[in-house]
Amino acid sequence: MGTNTRFSAGLFSVPKTEDLIYAPEELVDAEHPRLYKPFDFEAYFQFTTEGPGRRDVAALGGYCGL
Repeated sequence: MGTNTRFSAGLFSVPKTEDLIYAPEELVDAEHPRLYKPFDFEAYFQFTTEGPGRRDVAALGGYCGL
């Protein structure tokens, strides 16, 4: 291991409140099925911070998995 100081930065973007997150239809077929139902990011965020998905590493699957 080196002795150089390393820095990292978290860069995040948040989708518009009224938009649903989903896989585009052109990416879904019999060989590559949809894994998650479309979901509202704000509701998912509340689920992972205040609801039953809190501290669940598989919260996305529990929230909107098929």
